[in-house]
Amino acid sequence: MPKYNESEIQKVMLSTIGQSSNEKWHEIRSGRLTSSNFYEIHTKVQSYKKKEGVTFDPLISRLMGYKKLNPNIRSLKHGREMEPEAKLCYLAGMKKAGHTDVNITECGIFLDKDMTYLGASPDILVDCACCGSGVVEIKCPLVQKCGKCTTFCSCCVPDYLYVDGTRYSLKKHKYYGQIQGQLAITGRKYCDFFIYTCNGTFCQRIVFDKPYYDEIVDSLKLFFEKHFVPELFSGELKMQTTSNVQELCTSNNTIPIDDQMEFETTYFCPSCNHIVKNSENVENFIDHSICCDICDLWYHFRCKYNKKGSIKVKAMGLQKMHPK
Repeated sequence: MPKYNESEIQKVMLSTIGQSSNEKWHEIRSGRLTSSNFYEIHTKVQSYKKKEGVTFDPLISRLMGYKKLNPNIRSLKHGREMEPEAKLCYLAGMKKAGHTDVNITECGIFLDKDMTYLGASPDILVDCACCGSGVVEIKCPLVQKCGKCTTFCSCCVPDYLYVDGTRYSLKKHKYYGQIQGQLAITGRKYCDFFIYTCNGTFCQRIVFDKPYYDEIVDSLKLFFEKHFVPELFSGELKMQTTSNVQELCTSNNTIPIDDQMEFETTYFCPSCNHIVKNSENVENFIDHSICCDICDLWYHFRCKYNKKGSIKVKAMGLQKMHPK
């Protein structure tokens, strides 16, 4: 891909404001690796280096858009609906904390000036006289209302936060990789990781972690050049995916799928007992495996079809695979 100068990068960013509601944003993202996927690509490449035979096909299929996540899943819909309110709450909190001349602005996708196949779309940009320029990554998890806690709820702490008494911090989780990508690509000084829930808010300021990001970039380069680009040119996996879907629809031994399909429950790692991946983030069950971010181990899962036409994956049904 050609290199862009600062003016061209700014032009692309401005033309893609609105992000998922902007067709140009989808067009620019196509054929690129974006920061929300950096951590997953990195961990997959590390597994690939340790063991021969690890396949990138499911990951490539999702990145290429061959397999898509239902946007109407309840938790995703909740996040989209609450984000405007969360942005205003973040701004009010910054002003209340004494930040001077603080402003937030919408943005589109930023492209890396040297590796233009890398992109990042922060939720908003923030600027203030005292701290300079940063980005904000907002999460609005769907949680139950808590009647016990008066501040950020300690009863329903998201699995991506470390808890040390009354202190919380972001783990080196996929969101940490996403944030490091945003900081590297935008060139801004910090990211405010802001969690907005019905039980209060949490904000952690994160700065650029160059050694960590350098490791990620090495993985991104390998994945893009050796695995992603060949599919861009050949489309071989796309043809295989289409064929597999047709087989699923015609086979008598498969689980029926319809537009009303939902994914339920939560998966726990048998080794460390941390949440492996929330059910709403499972893009497809055809791959038959999920990964624990803490242990970097992959597990098979078993699916059970119920009368309502939904897929229910049982937490106790996880079967450990050989590490990839």
